[in-house]
Amino acid sequence: MRVWMIEKSRCTAALWLMLLGITLGGIWGRMPESRPVMSYVTAGSVVVIDAGHGGPDAGAIGVKGTAEKDISLALSEKLARALTQQGCIVICTRSGDEDLVKEDFSGNLLERKRADLQARADIANRNRAALFISVHLNADPSPRWSGAQTFYEAGSPAAELVGKAIQQQLQATLKNTRREALAAEEYFLMSATEMPAVFVEAGFLSNPKEEALLQDEAYQQQLAAAVARGITDGLKAAAGEEKRMLQPDQTQAEDRAIVRSARGGTRQQRIRQILAAAGITAGQELRHTGGVVLKTKRVHHTVGEQ
Repeated sequence: MRVWMIEKSRCTAALWLMLLGITLGGIWGRMPESRPVMSYVTAGSVVVIDAGHGGPDAGAIGVKGTAEKDISLALSEKLARALTQQGCIVICTRSGDEDLVKEDFSGNLLERKRADLQARADIANRNRAALFISVHLNADPSPRWSGAQTFYEAGSPAAELVGKAIQQQLQATLKNTRREALAAEEYFLMSATEMPAVFVEAGFLSNPKEEALLQDEAYQQQLAAAVARGITDGLKAAAGEEKRMLQPDQTQAEDRAIVRSARGGTRQQRIRQILAAAGITAGQELRHTGGVVLKTKRVHHTVGEQ
């Protein structure tokens, strides 16, 4: 198994050099407007890019013989470069035509495939990635279907934000897909990884026109750049949502007002006032830890020591 990655020590130096270049470029006015700029959200974020299939597993085969494993690798390499320019620490699960199964593996093809997928998930988990993205291509018995589409891990708000942001960028950039990002539950890698996970199906190899596009270097670059922008947008949105969730809301403010209003009287009277205000009925458990810790949907304060 070979894993291509940017080592953290080298990445740190690269980040400083990139920041210096951005600063000097701004001073001298020589930075091209189209050059990717490092994002404060993605800088230092570990992103694992998984090029689907590889080795004995060719994946889908196009009408002109294009193998999914080859296009997914080419797209993954371009995506890795784009994300690196945005300050990400990028780890690719494969860098050549190979799977991730050990050479001494003995088992049937199904067992080999499961071992390969588990090895990819292990890479992401071991490196504590912020995001896992797997790049694939679609195929269908009918040549009529086309269009890139993103799938995100069901039940993961962060994956949903990233998946939808990627799809929006694909729609805006490629202008050849109306497909929407969808939640998915059946992907093994989504359940095996411990971080938000998304899958990008970059197009249909069963569609002759799209197969030709997917072989084109310029189109690959355009597609990879769109996915990279979507990842940045999605991670920004996820970071903003997390920050919002950590801020005190109206309910928390009301809870503090309840506690403040119960400061008069004896300790037991204060407890009863808070219980009544919070709607706690008799028989609900109170755990004593010096004061009284109230745990309900609305109140989580220690009283009795004010």
